Amino acid sequence: MTNQPETNNPPDTLAAALNLAKHGFPIIPIRPKQKHPPMAAWQHAATTNTETLTNWFSGLYRNHGLGVATGHNTPQNPDRYLFVLDIDEHNAETSGGDTLHELCQTYGPLPTTVEAHTGSGGRHLYFTSPAPLRNDAGRKLGAGIDIRGDGGQVLAPPTIHPNGNPYVWDIENHPDTTPVAHAPQWLIALLETPATPPPVTQPTTMKHTANVWHQLGDEGPAATYNEQTTWTQLLETDGWTLHHTDTNGEQHWTRPGKTTREGTSATVGYKNTDALKVFTSAIPWLPEGAYSRFGYYACRHHNGDRSAAARELRQTQQPATTTTIIGDTLNNDEPWPQPIPLHDTNTPPTFPLHTLPEWIRNHIEQTAADLQVAADLPATLALGALSVAALGATKVNYPRQRWTQPLNLYAAVALPPSAGKSPAKNAMFAPLETLEQLRLRNAATTKMRNETERNVLEKRRKTLEDKAAKGGDDGTAAMFELLDLTEQIAQLEHAPSGRLLADDATTEALGVALADAGGNIAVVSAEGGLFDRIAGMYSDGPANLDLYLEGWSGGRYVVDRIKRDPINIPAANLVVVTTVQPTVLDAIGNSKNLTGRGLVARFLLCQPANNVGTRDRLRHTTGDDRTVRAYEAHLTDIAEHLHTNPTTTTIENDSSDMFAQWDQQLENRGAPGAELEHLNEWTGKLRASVLRIAALLHHANHNTTTTIDPTTMANAIEIGNYYLDHARHIADRWGTDDNIKQARRILEWFTRTNADTFTVRDLYSANRRTFPTADDTRQPLELLHERGWIRPLFDGPLVIGRRGKDSPRFAIHPSCAPCAHPGTPTNDNDPTNGTAVARHARHARTPPGGKNGAMSEMPSRGITTPLPITINTTTPPPPSAHGAHGAQLNNTTPPPDDLGLF
Repeated sequence: MTNQPETNNPPDTLAAALNLAKHGFPIIPIRPKQKHPPMAAWQHAATTNTETLTNWFSGLYRNHGLGVATGHNTPQNPDRYLFVLDIDEHNAETSGGDTLHELCQTYGPLPTTVEAHTGSGGRHLYFTSPAPLRNDAGRKLGAGIDIRGDGGQVLAPPTIHPNGNPYVWDIENHPDTTPVAHAPQWLIALLETPATPPPVTQPTTMKHTANVWHQLGDEGPAATYNEQTTWTQLLETDGWTLHHTDTNGEQHWTRPGKTTREGTSATVGYKNTDALKVFTSAIPWLPEGAYSRFGYYACRHHNGDRSAAARELRQTQQPATTTTIIGDTLNNDEPWPQPIPLHDTNTPPTFPLHTLPEWIRNHIEQTAADLQVAADLPATLALGALSVAALGATKVNYPRQRWTQPLNLYAAVALPPSAGKSPAKNAMFAPLETLEQLRLRNAATTKMRNETERNVLEKRRKTLEDKAAKGGDDGTAAMFELLDLTEQIAQLEHAPSGRLLADDATTEALGVALADAGGNIAVVSAEGGLFDRIAGMYSDGPANLDLYLEGWSGGRYVVDRIKRDPINIPAANLVVVTTVQPTVLDAIGNSKNLTGRGLVARFLLCQPANNVGTRDRLRHTTGDDRTVRAYEAHLTDIAEHLHTNPTTTTIENDSSDMFAQWDQQLENRGAPGAELEHLNEWTGKLRASVLRIAALLHHANHNTTTTIDPTTMANAIEIGNYYLDHARHIADRWGTDDNIKQARRILEWFTRTNADTFTVRDLYSANRRTFPTADDTRQPLELLHERGWIRPLFDGPLVIGRRGKDSPRFAIHPSCAPCAHPGTPTNDNDPTNGTAVARHARHARTPPGGKNGAMSEMPSRGITTPLPITINTTTPPPPSAHGAHGAQLNNTTPPPDDLGLF
């Protein structure tokens, strides 16, 4: 008889699991007589798949209990996330039922929902929320109530509790009869605010009110106190010392009675919240936990009794008297003044797709349409893929300056999370991943053949060594043959690994992979951690930037390593293509390691329009496989051809003149006081990148000549101007103070809301990560008013935080209203049109009065009028293959505006 694991679980666990899965509950097994799953990474293993559940509960986990993984969304509620209120009753002094009763008395009843009775006498109430909620152990709702959310799980009927009692469903609120309810707004508000500790003395029905006032915008005493105070004021008054502010903007404070040499005791700004997170137990009146300013006040002066603190504040708080004169009320029908921009008025353009060959352009447009992303993302990735295809196999020569360049590109696209970066990368690099697998197999075959040949040669070498050792004529002949043989063996030891692509790796690991690959490899990553790593924020250290600096130019890379073989690569060729979050760009601008050594200058940077929040998630993609196959075939053919036929292309004659004139104007615009002076390091590398792009386009057109034609050169210059405009836009953010940055965020919020007016409360409620308190909106609003972007719809001064007074309302400049941007495509069948273009247009508005408006009269950096030029050619270039979008140059006519020459 087979021994079965001991269990108290009933035999119908499988049926219960299948039934719950039918209702959309993600199921996991639970160890017998325990409360934990038997597998690692169970959060990802949770499933509603009937086949998996059947295998589990009738096979490996047939004697196990049943659990529900929380924090997931379900087919029944795809936009909601499951969480559970765990009401504990095992401790009479901390009754979860009493706490829940107080909450409902204060805020309102809970809706009817699925309910289970636990084996310990408590209850589980199932709800959904619009965003995942964290697990919480009695801090946010009070004693006896735990939250099981993202990363959590609860036991479900018919599982047996470790004490021997079963979990059972409530008779009236069973999953078969009752749907899981949406949590009420007051409960969501409590759970989304920073956690606060329970009162030190007596529990009270008002102990959570401050969080809800602050979350829902109620101008009660707690919210008013939070708005009118700062952490610096409170903490320094009580003897705290600011230790330091880290790179994430989080402040670290040292408690009273402790010196900064002894470390920190609390932080402000943890995970972008305006909360004090205390992790010291040395302050009797301030237990460990997270606090709002009102919560800190209640502990400091009322022993944690928030009701008493609120009563005192009601008696002592006076209406806010902090005022700012913004101006008298303006008639909303009065003409608006010309607004003064907050940044460079040049709007970053969309990628000029017409510059690319049709087989690339078609795939880019289809990928952009399928993923509902701006075409800039797959277009930049496509240039990177071309660079990988040519990696180490070909160069471009510019005799005028005696430059010879490899075709290595570094490129980075900035987009927020979930914007389609990873699938776009997969779509554009899939052919190269397939090619890499083929090369790896061929390299493995070559390696085996070399090892066999090496074994034979080694045996032959042994025989020759013995003959040479005997001397005489035979020994002399054997010595000469032995020398030749030794050289043959040495050559066999350096066969490349066949690897083509690498992901985010440490610099040392990348150096080893580069050496094994014969000196040519590409770093392609959608994770965005590359800049952190090469900036020395991990273990590498800033000195290891040398690999990336040398790899861009094909230079020599040598590293002497202790106890390991040195790395010696005569010509290191790297291609780097990565996608990052926009916040990473700000970190780059503040990093001396990255900017001071020229690494960022090597990158083609772009920040396309962001479509998150505007995509149609219900539609079906209708991509054409022929477009994908054509792209795969062309890219693979180029890679294979250049790999077996290395070549150097040349830029001369008309193409050389065209590039030289563009290069000269780039030089002029970088003069002291000129508009591009602050970008001279970057534009210096842009010159080389444009030459490389010209050669890549030459090969992408399958041109068999070795001379780059003027049309290809013009297209490369237009692409270079695209990245120049984006670099100007990004660098403009780097040199801006916080007040202007916040004002820009308000302008971006205007374009998203499509509103004509707004109140300070509207602004504050929608942008709390930007403005920790309502009063923090004051200076950006003053700036926007001074520059003509908003005007008040109230009399007198701006008053923020006055109880019983309507929140101040402002009118918004009409240029922030939704409109079509000049030049925006209107073809509904164009994959680059629609959501992507509309989104870009909303973020790309120019003030009334033309592209530059009144700014041509203002002495502002970067606001100059482009100078027309005439390109003299002895022979007109061939007609463009791209129609109206191509370069049409002759002896007397300047290039058209869409060529992008300055």
